[in-house]
Amino acid sequence: MSGRITDLNKRVIELVERGDYSTALSVAEESLELTGADLGRDTQAFATSLNNLAAVHYQSGRYAKAIELYERALQIEEPLVGDTPDFATTLNNVAEVHFEIGDYARARPLYERALAINRRDLEDDHPYIAAVLQNLGALHLRLGEYPEAERLLTTNMQAIAKLVGKEGYLAGDSFSVADLTAASLIAPLIDPPHPDMKKPGPMPERLAELTEKWRNHPAGRWALEMYGRHRPVVCQSGDR
Repeated sequence: MSGRITDLNKRVIELVERGDYSTALSVAEESLELTGADLGRDTQAFATSLNNLAAVHYQSGRYAKAIELYERALQIEEPLVGDTPDFATTLNNVAEVHFEIGDYARARPLYERALAINRRDLEDDHPYIAAVLQNLGALHLRLGEYPEAERLLTTNMQAIAKLVGKEGYLAGDSFSVADLTAASLIAPLIDPPHPDMKKPGPMPERLAELTEKWRNHPAGRWALEMYGRHRPVVCQSGDR
């Protein structure tokens, strides 16, 4: 049965990459049910299935449900694995949802804890560290803490730009989870002109200037292209 669960989890990722969130939701729910029945609901495998299901809800704009599922995963993972990079990934994931809905006070300590764990256990150039730095930098940007935001973000933006291949993707010649992840990280910096990403009210002048700067950065232009090509409209009213 564990092989079936692994196959389902891989299928969820493939469906999310394609933007087929409806099918991904069904597959993720099946994976969660099988994992609980076969391996137990207090296992790392069950936490992984919760993370996958939460990711589908997040990509579909169902933020409250995503937070609920990520927090369930954290409750399972913390006593099992403690302060490890796997646990830090879930911290980063739930922080990202809080950021998306504008709950910066909750997002910040989660990002900071994830960064501290990853910096303790991983090399400085590890993608996990880069992901949290990008998110924390975006948070500083939204809070108007511009010098700290620019310090955190410059290195990551330049690194992503260097990784884009001649076909326009980070890995191979087609859209993959690597592109999805990187574009999602950059999105808060460039405020994509996409129905699912609209922010309320006018931006402060300095934030608008920096947003325009990041849009014109090679990594920013790449992320805008990814949203234009591969991000369907999935916003559902009343679910945010």
